[in-house]
Amino acid sequence: MKAGFIAFLYLTAAMLLATNLPLDNFQVVTPPGHGSHERRADGVWALHFTPPDKSAWKVLELPEEVRLEGWKYLNFSARSADQAHHLLYFYLRRQLAADNQASFYSLIEVTPDWRDFSLELGNSSRNGGFRFTKGSKNADRNLSHGGQLLSLQPVANEEARLEFKQFSLSKARLDLPAEGQQLAEKVARHPRRQPYAFAKIIQAEAVPLSGFSIFLPEGAGAVQRFAAAELSRYLTQVIGQEVQVQNAPAGDEIIHLEIQPAEPSEAFSSELSDGRNLRLRGNSPRALLYAVYDFLEKACGVRFLAPTEYGEVVPQNPQLRLPLFQDADQPRLTYRCPHYCSYGRNKDSAAHLWQMADWCVKNRFNVELERIRDREAIKDFYAQRGGCIWLMEHPGHNFHKLIPPKKYFSEHPEFFCFDRATGQWRAERAQLCTTNPELIAELGRLARDYFQRHPEQQYFPLFQEDGARLWCQCPPCLALNPSGSNLAKATENNINLANLLCREIRRTHPDKGVCTYAYGVTSSPPENILPQEGVRIMYCYSPGGDPGRQPWESGALSDLATWSRLTRGDMIVYSYHYLSPRYAYITDTALTNIFRAMDLLDIKGSNQESAESWGGVDAYLLYAGARLAWEPWLDEQAFKDDYFRKLYGAGGEQVQHFHELLSAALADPTYRLRMGFNSYSSVPEDIGNELTACLEAAAAAVAADARALAAVQAQQQYLSYVLQWSKLLRAGDQYYRRPDEAGYQQAKADLQALQQIISNLTKPRIVSVYTRRICDAFSSGLENSWRQERALQQLGEKFTILQTLNPWKFRIDPENVGEKEKWFGAAWDDSAWDIIESGKFWEDQGFDQYDGAGWYRLELDLPASNQPLGLYFAGADERAWVYLNGEYIGGQHEGEAGILWQQPFTVMLPQDIKPGKHLLSVRVVDSGGKGGLWDNVLLIRQK
Repeated sequence: MKAGFIAFLYLTAAMLLATNLPLDNFQVVTPPGHGSHERRADGVWALHFTPPDKSAWKVLELPEEVRLEGWKYLNFSARSADQAHHLLYFYLRRQLAADNQASFYSLIEVTPDWRDFSLELGNSSRNGGFRFTKGSKNADRNLSHGGQLLSLQPVANEEARLEFKQFSLSKARLDLPAEGQQLAEKVARHPRRQPYAFAKIIQAEAVPLSGFSIFLPEGAGAVQRFAAAELSRYLTQVIGQEVQVQNAPAGDEIIHLEIQPAEPSEAFSSELSDGRNLRLRGNSPRALLYAVYDFLEKACGVRFLAPTEYGEVVPQNPQLRLPLFQDADQPRLTYRCPHYCSYGRNKDSAAHLWQMADWCVKNRFNVELERIRDREAIKDFYAQRGGCIWLMEHPGHNFHKLIPPKKYFSEHPEFFCFDRATGQWRAERAQLCTTNPELIAELGRLARDYFQRHPEQQYFPLFQEDGARLWCQCPPCLALNPSGSNLAKATENNINLANLLCREIRRTHPDKGVCTYAYGVTSSPPENILPQEGVRIMYCYSPGGDPGRQPWESGALSDLATWSRLTRGDMIVYSYHYLSPRYAYITDTALTNIFRAMDLLDIKGSNQESAESWGGVDAYLLYAGARLAWEPWLDEQAFKDDYFRKLYGAGGEQVQHFHELLSAALADPTYRLRMGFNSYSSVPEDIGNELTACLEAAAAAVAADARALAAVQAQQQYLSYVLQWSKLLRAGDQYYRRPDEAGYQQAKADLQALQQIISNLTKPRIVSVYTRRICDAFSSGLENSWRQERALQQLGEKFTILQTLNPWKFRIDPENVGEKEKWFGAAWDDSAWDIIESGKFWEDQGFDQYDGAGWYRLELDLPASNQPLGLYFAGADERAWVYLNGEYIGGQHEGEAGILWQQPFTVMLPQDIKPGKHLLSVRVVDSGGKGGLWDNVLLIRQK
């Protein structure tokens, strides 16, 4: 017995120390008619799936007990043996008790090459993790609770020959590159700080707060007076009696507000060690104010959770006693900017922006809040609060604000973009030239004027235009790029422009520099042209379309590490704090780990984009981002628990469950539905019912707490928006897959209902005004789609559709030589061209980021016909020229590109055309965004 117990201890110890547990002993169950399997000598499981109906499946049962406790990932390698790509549902079944079994699934893609998978064993809402699908009556839905692993089950919806190997459980991801693995391990090992806790408690609840007064000496500065007033105001609310501010020490218990200039300038400390003198100290006036707010949070439980009446939590506690304590703090990031995107553009935004600016200071942002237009008032506002880092003029996409085309293009087209596809200079949907000496000189003049007007600024803003804009393709610009093309990567071009401008600026201002983006096609670090000293990089972080992707799982990690090395950490990471139906960008866990990665990479700046959406997940992301920029190593669970309990009172647990459910749904790619050309996050009806029940329970729990009830009701209003949005997407998805008038009318009605909800919720800032813009886009897209469907119906009244023309041979023409070299002619050899389809944008078929000319060719086999034949182009983005047997026969290329791209057109074939084989060629020119023959090309015959 004793020996057995010792053996058990050794086994347990080995389990704790092991980082990987191989899973080899499977029994494979194949239902009749679902294919076959074999275990090869090399350890590979070869599984042949043959769906008898909709799917085929295998069950890999574990005959021996394997426990999930202590493990974080299920790992394996897989490939297809039939050279095809297969999308699989990969199921896992576990048991916590005999009557508590549950199944979970993950969606994976298996390719012809071996691919490693590490699927997270937890309540993951992201691709690469498991989600609950079904279970017994008493099923526990949380896979992270562990239990016995019963089986694995891959399911294919088509015939597939797949191979699997190296199944295991692990504590760390096994499919990460070494750099990502190291970062993940560092994050896991790093100690955490408890939020809102003093660093050292000497004696708990030692002194009643009611005995203290605030000492403010004669001649105290404006910030000390403001800090004293703030402290008095909140303490008075907490204990229910006035805490006075006096110019001479009065009584035995005194609060001292002290400024002791030192570095780092934003550091502060606080101390109550003798029971009589509470000292709040700042290394600067602003740091003193931080010390006041920090004390209110830690000692009194005050929270500044949202810039709304219900978002400020001030507990009432007349008997509050202070501990004897010592504390100190300082920020991890020295540049902390709130980019509050859109509300400042609205006429009713002024009052809210002042509330938001105050909230930003209380939550440690140190950069000016944008869009407050009263410059004198905002200067006074920040002067009271110890100053700030002032925003640059035009701190966003500004090439054309610096060099307006209306002012410069007529005389200096060479300042703008040369387009090889047309052989012309252009400003529309394009960037600036990155090599022109006269442009550099003009930008230098503008920069000198800028620093004359703003001597407080360190950097001149030089930020590329937004979206898929064409970069200049003049020979000097193209010569900078290692690939000879700046369509997929333009970093060298952008850094060259910034370097040249920085040198120009430093001829007269040697201490100034340039700030520029690493964004889109300029995000990956340069290979040849490195940023010189004085060029600051603002890197726009993207998780690559997966909201739950951690930074160590992202290709952006290598970018961040390299940019930090090139700039010695003097860079800013631009992050996007959204998880909404409109913009599913990032989960709160992934956001937390961005800031931890920044800290480990020694990055010093944060710019946080958000919208004025104080409902749903975004509200928490806004608050979390502010606090993580100051301290990224807060215990995330304790921090989150505090947020929900404080903001929603007795309903906090239910709202936190609502938050987790909504986050999981919005981040789940399987819940995305089509609306027009794009897909968006939605919430299935059963999850919507569960969300509704959560908030109804929360509202009942706080019925007697007016503040908390208002917070819950804001979430209920937000949920009405989410549910109607999801209803619209279900109708839209159905319509776009099978367009008919009934579907069009249903989607239109659901859209109108959503627009009314949004109209009601934008003024209280529960949803963003940007939702109006997306609704306008939905409406425009729906109308255009139905117009095209009607056009197709009208086409059927006059013509018979004979054939949809596919596939095509395709070649891009970035040098714009196709017409000169007669790529439309029979003599041109197209044997090496790519194969592509009409009905899809070329960006979706391997030609990402390409703007310019592209050529389509196919062999057109015409039937004998007594009636005229023609070609119907349902959509060509943007301009098209059609050639038959080397002769131009028509097209659509005159007019506005914004209209042409979605306007069908017909080209009739020559009346004397002979039946048989003919060469059809189409030249398409796209100047920005997606391009190509994005809708069907039809061969038609007149009735």
